[in-house]
Amino acid sequence: MSDLQLREGGAEDVVVVADLATAMRPDEPVDPVVQRYLWDGRNQEQVENFYVAECDGEPVGFTVTSHRAWPEDDEVRMAHIDIGIAPESMTAARVRQLIHHGLDAVRAEGARIVEGRAREDETWLREALVAAGLEQDHLSRVWELDLIANRDRLLAITAESRDRSREIGVRCITLAACELADKLTRLHRLNELARLDIPRSVPALPNPKGLFMKWMGMPGITPERYWVAELDEELVAMSFMRYPPLRGHVWTGFTGSHPEYRGKGIARAVKMETLAQAIELGVPSVRTDNDERNAPMLHINEGLGYHSIPAWVSHLKKLGPAA
Repeated sequence: MSDLQLREGGAEDVVVVADLATAMRPDEPVDPVVQRYLWDGRNQEQVENFYVAECDGEPVGFTVTSHRAWPEDDEVRMAHIDIGIAPESMTAARVRQLIHHGLDAVRAEGARIVEGRAREDETWLREALVAAGLEQDHLSRVWELDLIANRDRLLAITAESRDRSREIGVRCITLAACELADKLTRLHRLNELARLDIPRSVPALPNPKGLFMKWMGMPGITPERYWVAELDEELVAMSFMRYPPLRGHVWTGFTGSHPEYRGKGIARAVKMETLAQAIELGVPSVRTDNDERNAPMLHINEGLGYHSIPAWVSHLKKLGPAA
């Protein structure tokens, strides 16, 4: 029996939730500036709710539910739940309550399938998800690259990539330096094409331009640090890093290329530009993640010197109708 009381969170709780998430995973801090942007930036295309769990009036945990706004004909209706709890307040009963609260919430909203994630080393959370009926589906491999130890080699690879790109007429530049008309529309179109080949267990919905622009405006993502490959007056690849404004690690946001231009080393070239820029900015290390089924990206990461750290484990469950 759990003694938690859950209430719907508001803007005043954003920092509380970020601090609780950081306490649970101190090696992966959550930036409250980014968290507030995501909360304040909710719109009709993205549904996100969070609930604060209190014990004796003090916040000790949370449940976050999120999903895309489902079109009328969407038969998948996938939602996501995420829970967090302060280590000193953790009990098996409380973890179960947080998970089931999330399941009940997304079921009531009409979700037909739900995803919950846990880190590979979080046995307590993985077991709780399985006990709630969420079966393990796949791993998202997580990597870290030491930019100090690998500095010279990475800069040499970047120089080689620049030479190869110039030979085939590709310009690797920042989005800020790109002078193409409607470059954000072009970038959105490229993003939609590049993400088609990401391995998935559930079909992905298209990203509306409004939702894409919301992500482009996230704190820590700027045109000066967003790299694109330009060829024949078209954008053919992109890569960028997320730089948390207050706390946390620098992460690769996304690297992808137009399907018709793969196999030419263009995506690798723009990725190298992001790494060289991070080195120039004095960033000590960067992180990235890739689906375990994405063999080409796993190969690139290993070749660049990334080392593996605990992966994210995805669990899925099909939901019945709300009671």
